[in-house]
Amino acid sequence: MNTAPRINAPGDASLVEKARFLSMPQSYPHAPLDVRAIETHMSLIFLADEKAFKLKKPVRFPFLDFSTVEAREAMCREEVGERDDVVLGRPLRRGRGVILNTQSMYGPNRNTYGHSGAGGSVGLADPALKLGIGYTMNQMQPGIETDTRGNRLLRAVMDALT
Repeated sequence: MNTAPRINAPGDASLVEKARFLSMPQSYPHAPLDVRAIETHMSLIFLADEKAFKLKKPVRFPFLDFSTVEAREAMCREEVGERDDVVLGRPLRRGRGVILNTQSMYGPNRNTYGHSGAGGSVGLADPALKLGIGYTMNQMQPGIETDTRGNRLLRAVMDALT
């Protein structure tokens, strides 16, 4: 089921062509069975099986300006990329709201992602294994990484499965 999105950016034929291209499964190297497109006010999101791809639209609102390629590229670099985490003090590959696997932090699969919480809670998802794991505790300790039980549990599960 290919669903080409209805584009709300009049006069931008190149955006329509890009959306049409990204709506086709053969456009992706991982050969998805299906691609579903979703439109938001600022982006087109293409769900290609277990992966999601975002195309920022050239739009301008009072709260954001994506009218230039440079502005869209700058926001992409801000949203996703490896940079030092100011709390943990080390480089992390970030996705929107998650930490992408850095230095085998969440096991051997580079596409695994997760997030650590205050006191030692942690969660991860491994799309290749179709696995999600979450760990929380009933007594939060002070500090961000003081309780290592969650990370030890995740590592043991990943070691057992890979």
